[in-house]
Amino acid sequence: MVFGDSGVLAIELGSSHFRILHGAVSGHRLNVYDFASEQMFGADLESTTRQLEELIARKKLQVSGAALDLSGPGVLHRL
Repeated sequence: MVFGDSGVLAIELGSSHFRILHGAVSGHRLNVYDFASEQMFGADLESTTRQLEELIARKKLQVSGAALDLSGPGVLHRL
């Protein structure tokens, strides 16, 4: 799997939190550049999207690829 020069942004959305990890794969190693975990305020999609956008902007993360993980019993899709 190729993520490009700037690495990958991994995003996990849980029922009450989200986590992001900025890293790069080198051979069999994952180099982690930045990691954040925050509590979600509000259950609606618009609020969650806004919080995630603000966190990514605050961390100044710019990457070429993304991986998304939706955790919990209602998971419909993993990318």
